[in-house]
Amino acid sequence: MKDLCISITDVTINDVEEIVQLDVKHGGEAKAEYWKKIVADFSHDTEGRIALLARDGSGNLAGFLFGEIRAWEFGSARCGWIFSVAVDPAISRRGVAGEILRVARQRFRDLGVNLMRTMVRRDDVPMAAFFRSSGFVAGPYAEMECTLQPQHDEETGESDV
Repeated sequence: MKDLCISITDVTINDVEEIVQLDVKHGGEAKAEYWKKIVADFSHDTEGRIALLARDGSGNLAGFLFGEIRAWEFGSARCGWIFSVAVDPAISRRGVAGEILRVARQRFRDLGVNLMRTMVRRDDVPMAAFFRSSGFVAGPYAEMECTLQPQHDEETGESDV
């Protein structure tokens, strides 16, 4: 498919509803309060935060990306973290995510960062393939988690639920 002609701008507080709707296309659940907070935090001039919006030639939302400079967690050096990227599924594989990521790379470079990181679900093959094709490789850290089960007190029979 042919790449789209898109423009990349900074996210503003007025973009929240469109971001929520695009996120719904990917996750199924409307997270309006979450996105209102994220956009409010990222839509003003805050050093080290990147919030980008891609629009097609008709002005329709094509995609978005949010990232920030993080440092020192788990001994990590200062780097740019991409924590959310999405493209309208109706126009995926047409260069939108690549263009947003290109602008994010430049923004991070301009902020003095020479490394970007992200996390991808192991079963999200298309997203992992996108990041790999964009130059990302496995890093030195392994994400780990544990389920927080309710604790049960053997003596009293009570639970912390």
